[in-house]
Amino acid sequence: MIQYMCLQIQKYMQILQRKNGADVPFLRNAETATDTSSTWDAVKYVLQEYEKQGKAFDVITVLQPTSPLRTSRDIKKMHTAFFAKRKQI
Repeated sequence: MIQYMCLQIQKYMQILQRKNGADVPFLRNAETATDTSSTWDAVKYVLQEYEKQGKAFDVITVLQPTSPLRTSRDIKKMHTAFFAKRKQI
């Protein structure tokens, strides 16, 4: 199962949910929504919230908005390479 969690402001998430049918099970808390919060802090929070719902993940992919030239093909190639390496271990 693939789950998507967008770590943005509430208004953006509501728009995303309505227009694209995205699953938005919760919003991140105030501590992880500051200018000084790290991505890792936000990811840990999201994983903890999903754990409360009985969900766990083997792989997490963080897509930073600061990489605007990345394409869906780039993401697929990265996942292919990741899973190929993972099988070798």
